[in-house]
Amino acid sequence: MKIISTCLVLFLSGFAFSQFNRTFMHSVASSATATFTNYSYTDAQNKVNLVSLTGSGSGQVTLVRQQVSDIGDVESFDKHVYNVTLPSSTQNNLLLTAIEQGNELLYVLEIGSASTAKLIWLKVDKNTGALISTVTSANDYKLVYFEPKLIGSELVTYMVKSNGGLTRVALNTGTFTAPTEETADASITNTASFSNTVMSGFKNGNLFVVNGLEKVIIGAGISSSVIITRTATNTYTSANTGITTQRSVSSFLVNPMTVLITNGISLELYDATGTMLLSGTLNGPSNSIASQVEYANNRYHIYYKYANTNQGIFYLVDQNFQVVDSVPTNKTIYHIHKNANGFLLDGSDITKGLSLDLDNNPEVGRVAYCEFYKTVPVLNHDEYATLIKAGQHVTASIGLGTKVITSPNGLPGATYDGLSGCYNLSEFFVGFIGATDMVANDQSSFNDQFSELPGPNTTSSLYDEVLESKYNRPYHVSFQMIEDHVDSVAFGSSAYVPVWAIRNWPAHGNTALGQVADLAPFVDVNSNGTYEPLQGDYPSIYGNDCVFSITHYRSNGDTGKAFEIHSYVYTQACDTSEAFNDVLMRKVQVYSRGAAIDSMFFGGLFDGDLGNYNDDYIGTNVGLGLIYNYNGDLMDENNSGRVGYQDTLAAQGIMVLKGFKEVNDGLDNGIGILPGQSVNGYGFNDGIIDNEYAGLFASPVFTGTNAPMGQTDPVSAMQWYNYLNGLWQFGDQLSYGGTGFPGAPCVTNIETNYMYPGDSDTLNWATAGIDPGFSWSEFGPCGLGSASNPAGDRRGIYSFGKTSLSNSGMFELDYAYLIKRQSVQTTSIFEPVTDLFVKADAVRNAFLDNDGPCGINFDPVPENLGLEESTVEGDSFTVYPNPTAGSVRINGISEAGGIIRVFDMNGKLLQTVSGYQAMQVLDLSELKGNLFILQISNESKTAQKRVVKY
Repeated sequence: MKIISTCLVLFLSGFAFSQFNRTFMHSVASSATATFTNYSYTDAQNKVNLVSLTGSGSGQVTLVRQQVSDIGDVESFDKHVYNVTLPSSTQNNLLLTAIEQGNELLYVLEIGSASTAKLIWLKVDKNTGALISTVTSANDYKLVYFEPKLIGSELVTYMVKSNGGLTRVALNTGTFTAPTEETADASITNTASFSNTVMSGFKNGNLFVVNGLEKVIIGAGISSSVIITRTATNTYTSANTGITTQRSVSSFLVNPMTVLITNGISLELYDATGTMLLSGTLNGPSNSIASQVEYANNRYHIYYKYANTNQGIFYLVDQNFQVVDSVPTNKTIYHIHKNANGFLLDGSDITKGLSLDLDNNPEVGRVAYCEFYKTVPVLNHDEYATLIKAGQHVTASIGLGTKVITSPNGLPGATYDGLSGCYNLSEFFVGFIGATDMVANDQSSFNDQFSELPGPNTTSSLYDEVLESKYNRPYHVSFQMIEDHVDSVAFGSSAYVPVWAIRNWPAHGNTALGQVADLAPFVDVNSNGTYEPLQGDYPSIYGNDCVFSITHYRSNGDTGKAFEIHSYVYTQACDTSEAFNDVLMRKVQVYSRGAAIDSMFFGGLFDGDLGNYNDDYIGTNVGLGLIYNYNGDLMDENNSGRVGYQDTLAAQGIMVLKGFKEVNDGLDNGIGILPGQSVNGYGFNDGIIDNEYAGLFASPVFTGTNAPMGQTDPVSAMQWYNYLNGLWQFGDQLSYGGTGFPGAPCVTNIETNYMYPGDSDTLNWATAGIDPGFSWSEFGPCGLGSASNPAGDRRGIYSFGKTSLSNSGMFELDYAYLIKRQSVQTTSIFEPVTDLFVKADAVRNAFLDNDGPCGINFDPVPENLGLEESTVEGDSFTVYPNPTAGSVRINGISEAGGIIRVFDMNGKLLQTVSGYQAMQVLDLSELKGNLFILQISNESKTAQKRVVKY
């Protein structure tokens, strides 16, 4: 590939100069809610800082601070554990503020139970993080969130004491001794409940300085909000407003003399004397509360949080209370702050598919985020469980590592037009070193992993939050993003910044940390072995849209059990045919990083939940290597908030395409059931010697609820070992017929690895050549015409079987998730199943022949995405990009302009463009076909270029 750099002044606006002005970091607090544990501020150097309170206990608190660059990358990081005096209960931890004062940082924490807490002040050195002084309040206060302000030399906040009374609490930042207290309003004795305010992300009040006077707006625990003004020491006045309190009210300074109060519907503007200047209403969303507000440039920035959910919406509102713009969000915002350049917001509660065992304290992971914006925020938090569109209908949430399709917040991980598809798809492994030394990932949860950590394998003592924050999101890269990137490098401005996934592609490891030097593959334009995206290098992905991640496993820091997982989930959605529509391709690569495992089983859990999860069946197509999920009757009703497919049913499945390498025997083994053969493997009878890979090894099935003993969810490594070995939960033999469990009705003594094969096993592969004498399915467990199984919440295991892993070895596995829905009323529950089989057969054949769509098959992205160079002597025309998604540009055209004629491969003229100027976009997207000849004429030169459209 060759990139031609030219000194051109280009008036182009379509390049992908994308900048993600936000950052994310893992945050775990001992609080069950982890709300208000993060705080962002802008320091004296105008740098954004995100501070996280990650836990407390045993007389210590831990604070993590990261400094964020203008494009959202972490520039510096520090973590400090401080010895402080804590209350007896540390159930909840709140970080109320972080304020820079000269060379010092001032923190105010609130730590306690669900009802009462103490305030803790910290003064630390801004540069070193060393603790200078700490104070813990003698009194207890009701647990609320009230952001302190630095007023003169005092850190001031207002709290309701545990025995009643709104109290001004102020600590002198110079002396840094016990705080002083003043009763501001003895009549205020209550606060709204913890669950209705702090736990839900609402503040209990706001503090401002208006015309030199402290004003406190209280809105929680009372029927209508109140403005309390401190007119002098120990002297306060109180004025009621017309703003009724739901869970909270929000208020903010419009200017140094004016404050606005809103509950999300009513708005009232007050001057410094407490006189209302203006009132109005805003038609905000129903069942919502304004929880964060700011004002600048004659615009109100209002964030609404919906009650009883993390979802909300950001509104930009003009002075007449009319909505100018809006952005929805599914995560809570905790703060919005103005700074010199715009606005800074922060929040958390972005849970991801992996959790951490840093500090030997495994917990469900929450991720703190902050975002800088100037007019309207992006509020796109999908980089942890990246959403990928798999075609016309399917959207899937992709996690890290073995969390293939994650179920965020208990919702289905893959949906079909919003309906539940695959709830969760997770991979599991169990291996042995010798006879008893076991290696296995965590078995106790679908979404959380404590032994599998983000990023490449790293020396245990050197793995920390810095590395975790670097690798704790997948890398989502599309073919179009790569084209835009290469285009921008070649012809864009010098200020071009690649998108996050390309900019931070994990091509190289840090050998000083015990990582290998070369990690994720990339296209190396200048062949110097170093990933340099600004020189035109780009990630090597699969398909036209790809999500990639790196995770690693090490049992208790044992290097003899360390290995690394490289995960790809990709689509061929550029194909418009039915075969690859709504299909997710999966490739997982496991690299030993010191592990030498004698035997390892690898497979996964397919939790289908097709619409109504309680009326499903499951089965196996042996020849296709497909475990599939379908409806047990002709009506898929709604259930527990899940909308069913009604009478146009669907079927979905997991199809193993390429498993473990078979032992070399010097033969091209055929398709069949003889030794060395397979009916669902890869490379059999392909004309290539020793190119055989196993297919689906086993497909045990169990029910998620009310299942008999021995046929339920696996909860230990040994139980997973049994399932992946084609056995039942406690090691019972899986047998043909009935429920497959020994002793149940119709169960034969014929051993099998596959459940409910129907009539798909024509060669009796699953029963070692024995003809069982009847077809076995959920619809007819004892043969055709027998009573059907009760439908239920079915879950299936797809197992690749067993392999070994040397201390420098690796293996690679491929499979696909696919779904097919009927377009008309279903008349038989097997109709969508038959359609799914047709679809699966097409995908399987394309994969076996490496004859996929998009012009890139199932190989990595091509290395020739540079400018198409001419083969005609004296011709300086170049066409870019090639291949293309639909648009190309041509360079080398003189100012006189040229004529471009587009022909198909049969010589038919499809399009003519006269007066074409250099680098003008030439749109081929509407032209039929994938291969074109461009005839380029400019002055006395004429040349032909071949262009591929994928």
